[in-house]
Amino acid sequence: MITIVIEAGQLPDNTKVRKVTGINNYIIKRIFKIYEEVNGAYREIDCGKGTIFLVSDSGVNCVKDSTRVAIDFENTEEAIVFLETLTEK
Repeated sequence: MITIVIEAGQLPDNTKVRKVTGINNYIIKRIFKIYEEVNGAYREIDCGKGTIFLVSDSGVNCVKDSTRVAIDFENTEEAIVFLETLTEK
């Protein structure tokens, strides 16, 4: 396994990450939707400039986009491909 540590703001939405010192998985989101149980309508919450949502099964964290997060890969090749897609933007 190989781990890359990178600022959350450098990653696209829906990237699976964990906190650098943690084991829980989170998904990067810039806009978070809250659904109403009754009619299925939703509200969008934009985290705003300089912040990112880390969404997990147990909750939502709002962190600075400069917060470092970790991404785990099975092998070096997988990590290289991921980094190459980030630099193509």
